[in-house]
Amino acid sequence: MTAAILMGIAIAVLPELARSTISLSPTGTLYLPYSLGQAGAPLYAMGDDGAVEQMTYDAQHHHIYTVGEARLLNVIDISDPKNPTVLYRLQLPGGATDVDSCRDYVAVAIHDDLKVLPGKVLIYSMYDST
Repeated sequence: MTAAILMGIAIAVLPELARSTISLSPTGTLYLPYSLGQAGAPLYAMGDDGAVEQMTYDAQHHHIYTVGEARLLNVIDISDPKNPTVLYRLQLPGGATDVDSCRDYVAVAIHDDLKVLPGKVLIYSMYDST
């Protein structure tokens, strides 16, 4: 297509997009801890250790994997979006900067407590409830 045709399409479509209304409303809410206390009890409070900063979605199982400075990997079932539930929680060896999934694996990027030292990537199998 030439630039003139593309420009014509954009001029025709953009006003319609500008008039359309996009509305998002929460379906469900789940509070995640910033840390685990003695005996693994979850701790909830405001603080500098973000409970969730990154997440990835497993569409096959309807699971969300979350990580953050809280040093926790949470596996959340959202098959019922109105009632999300934590299926599994794992204490990580450091603050996590990213999480991603591919096929049967979840990769978590962990930074060293001293930011000038190298971090690492931990590879886990996807959560399996069986």
